[in-house]
Amino acid sequence: MFIRLTRISRVLTKEAQKRLEEFEKKFLKDQKSEPTDSNGKTAKWYEDMNMPIPEELQKVGPESQIIFEEKDYTKEESELLCNVTEVKYFDRGEEGTLVLFDNKAVLIVKENIEEIYTKINKLNKKP
Repeated sequence: MFIRLTRISRVLTKEAQKRLEEFEKKFLKDQKSEPTDSNGKTAKWYEDMNMPIPEELQKVGPESQIIFEEKDYTKEESELLCNVTEVKYFDRGEEGTLVLFDNKAVLIVKENIEEIYTKINKLNKKP
């Protein structure tokens, strides 16, 4: 038994997507080859020599992560057919109604709980 609902999704803006792609290029580049300092030494070399690792070779830091803020997202709506026989329950959320499925998937939809139950009741009344 399916009902039509309006899914609400948060999607990265084009600018935020570009920042993510640039970060991934840099991060993946660093992952493919061990970074070296100006002397050609790697962090592993310093570890093996029992020497402190220079700051430029330390991977943990603000440049090794990317943070997105609320302004980096836009809301998009799309129609979906929801199989109500697989729904565990509905719950009110800040941005809409949460639909929690048996397989633990969660969707946010525009319709409120009353509207959803009205749609389900209409299906149940059909011969």
